[in-house]
Amino acid sequence: MISENTQEILNGIILKSEAVDWLRELDVLDQSVYKTDATNFVQTLEKEVNSKLSLAIMNELKIKGDGIEARAEALREIRDGVNSLPEIKLEVAVDLPTAMIKRISKWLKENVAPGIVLDITENEEIMAGVRITYLGRYVDLSAEKNWTEVWKQVTSELVTKGETSYGGNSV
Repeated sequence: MISENTQEILNGIILKSEAVDWLRELDVLDQSVYKTDATNFVQTLEKEVNSKLSLAIMNELKIKGDGIEARAEALREIRDGVNSLPEIKLEVAVDLPTAMIKRISKWLKENVAPGIVLDITENEEIMAGVRITYLGRYVDLSAEKNWTEVWKQVTSELVTKGETSYGGNSV
């Protein structure tokens, strides 16, 4: 089990792409666990690994020790921690500014789940708003959905009433 400090570092991951990058770096480190001694392993952490990930690993090594098995266990536990972070998918119409992403992430971490990770994709077809998928649930808050529903209602009313005029003029 990872320490509270390391869990706090994991909870700082905002985007799914960050989590994927951490997992790639952990794969590389896995290969070096058995090939290097403790000093070289730490040097690899300091030079070639994301600083937050490096800090998380160093936190765990302080607790577990710096032997080969301790290093392997620390990497495995951090990988498990990253893989267990809850994910929310957001489909938006435009590229969101970093400040907005951080604000959304902060709110979700405070109100939904502490370690929640955002998987954001762009889809211009939704015009505005967002489509959200979380824990198997899907909510469409997009302008496309609303616009489509309004347009269907308007056209159905026109057909039902038999109106064929536009702007007061006959068509």
